[in-house]
Amino acid sequence: MPDATFRFLHASDFHLEQPAVGLSEIPDQLTELLMDAPYQAAKTVFDVAWNEDVDFVILSGNMLDCRLTGPRGPLFLVEQFERLAERNIRVYWSGGISDPPSRWPDAFGAPENVVRFSDEQGMATTHYAEDGRPLAKILGINASSGHEIDINRFSLRDEADALDEPLYRIATAWGEADTTELLKRDVDYWALGGRRQRSTPTIPPGFSSVIHWPGSPQGRRPEEVGPFSCSLVHVDGASARISNLPCCAYEWSIERIALDEKSTRDDLFLTAAERIETLAQTPGRTSETLVTWEVEGSGSLLREIARRDTDGDQDRAVSGILRDLRDEGAKREPSIWSIAIRAAAPDVLSGAYYKQQSILGDYLRTISHYQMNSGETIELDSFLAGHPMANELENVLRLEPLSVREEVLREAALLGLDLLGGTDPLV
Repeated sequence: MPDATFRFLHASDFHLEQPAVGLSEIPDQLTELLMDAPYQAAKTVFDVAWNEDVDFVILSGNMLDCRLTGPRGPLFLVEQFERLAERNIRVYWSGGISDPPSRWPDAFGAPENVVRFSDEQGMATTHYAEDGRPLAKILGINASSGHEIDINRFSLRDEADALDEPLYRIATAWGEADTTELLKRDVDYWALGGRRQRSTPTIPPGFSSVIHWPGSPQGRRPEEVGPFSCSLVHVDGASARISNLPCCAYEWSIERIALDEKSTRDDLFLTAAERIETLAQTPGRTSETLVTWEVEGSGSLLREIARRDTDGDQDRAVSGILRDLRDEGAKREPSIWSIAIRAAAPDVLSGAYYKQQSILGDYLRTISHYQMNSGETIELDSFLAGHPMANELENVLRLEPLSVREEVLREAALLGLDLLGGTDPLV
């Protein structure tokens, strides 16, 4: 039975090569923030490791794509690794699709405190405390292809190595795997990567393993709301406790405002301004907030906003509200930026549309099918054939978590209704 007490930091999916996406316009004041956010968030991760003086760090894949970051990406990581080396903090890095060890530029080398796992097979290593005591056995594999973790690459030889001492056993990999298959392995903590947002599946009774995806430290799209983070893991004997530590340079937020037949532009502004004040008072808020205002309900103002959304015509009055809200949010510290005002996609459209024997009807019935069958995969991979960033975009097209999938399907229904013949998108 493991009896050591130690702490390690678990992070994944820095995606240093990916700035924010999904914005129709970017205020000049946000350009630098949005471009540098992946690096700022990643630096915060290393700051946490330094400040907490952890025993080691585990990075579970897709930290960067060197082909897209250029020299800046590897240079940044080397600088951070060298900072950790000053405190004798080792780094164990399993590669994802975009960052296999073979893609790391030879010119940059790697500090001695960094362990990269073998490309060919699973690899096991022991982490020792500064006084020479063995603390944990760490098994790692790099992603081979696709998003599924090849559990068989954690070879029996590696598992035998992990069992020759009563040490806490950690396995790190990037991708998805069947929880029941993971639980068959004699691993105490699965340090996984490959999910945008943090996830810790519930483990059935009788098992003590922890399976954890820390998510990316920085959200990239308006739909990726809330703080993103890294995970500080406290191990005491055979048990582990995970602390969620925010790292993002900014947070996305979607705020819904209900309108009715009597609502005016002044009503919309005043309601949003009050919400800005509420957001500003959120306990513990330390980063800038980027807000999308979604209006729902009924009335001429809502229909006007919906038409502007679909035809791209910027109504001067609504644009004026957005400008005034930006001025209002700029008074807060940290700032609250209003990035868009749009009509919320309705959860349910008029049933008459679905009954039409038309292209629109076929389209909406297909969307309805996927809405009612949330476990069925939406096959979009074929659209990436030949794209230079197919591997990276494939992760986006998985439409996870479920809330993102539901939002995309609602918006797709609204867009189809507008483009394929609908007369009123808010029926």
